[in-house]
This record gives sequence, C-alpha cells and structure tokens, in this order.
Amino acid sequence: MNKLSALDSYKLSVILEGQLEKLSYLDALKSNMGDEMAEMMSQEITRVMEQQRHLEKEYARLVTMRSELKGLFNKQKVQDIRQEILVNNILVLILYRKSPKS
Repeated sequence: MNKLSALDSYKLSVILEGQLEKLSYLDALKSNMGDEMAEMMSQEITRVMEQQRHLEKEYARLVTMRSELKGLFNKQKVQDIRQEILVNNILVLILYRKSPKS
C-alpha cells in the first residue's frame, strides 16, 4: 500500500470534513422534515376524526328518526331515511379508506 504525502493527506482531510458538514446538514434537514410531516399527519388525522364524529352523529340521528317513524303513512319517509343511512355508511367507508395509515 502506498503512503499518502502530507499534501495529499491534507487534501483528503479537507474533502472529508466538507462531506461530513454536508451530511450533518442533510441530517438536520431530514429531522426538520420529519417533524413537519408528523405535524401534517397529525392535522390530517384530526380532520378525519372530526369528519367521522360528524358522520356518526348523523347516523345516530337517522337511526333514531327511522325507529320513531312507524305505520303506513311514514313508509316513504322511512325509505328515505334508510337511503340516507346507506349513504352515510358509504361515506364512512370512503373516509376510512382515505384516512392516513400509521
């Protein structure tokens, strides 16, 4: 193996120090981006949970209305509410599929 001259050793040292500085900078960027990504995911999860709560309340309201409507006079209204419940359930499924996975 050949030994490096003092000048070559110095040049190599300068190059390695520069590369270490660049790696440190990239590591700092990665850490910051990770924090930002976590914040964005947190906001998205909060938004999805709020939508889900809204849909659950709407579902409960519709089920209550459906159970209160009895008799032939309310048959069309019961059918309409069943349709709304079905739409609500579909929205919950879509929301679940779009929600961020951890």
